[in-house]
Amino acid sequence: MTDAETTTDRIRAGVVFRRTPDGGIVLDKRSGAYSQVNSSAADVIEGLIDGLTRDEIAHAITGRYEAADLAIVRSDVDALVAQLREVGIVAR
Repeated sequence: MTDAETTTDRIRAGVVFRRTPDGGIVLDKRSGAYSQVNSSAADVIEGLIDGLTRDEIAHAITGRYEAADLAIVRSDVDALVAQLREVGIVAR
């Protein structure tokens, strides 16, 4: 099994996410920093909040969008989670 299949990343305490019609807003209450994210990123963040692994999130997104290629979606999910981890939004 790969890290993406077994590791559950999580949204750090003090981070708030709200879905919007165009995606979502992520607010780090500790720093006051916030970001607007697109719909795909919002899907990933909601998956993390729900306790899904990166692999489970990729499968869910692929199932939602018929034209999505699982390998590409997996890569995109991994890249986004890495970015969120870098800025302190996501922890393991």
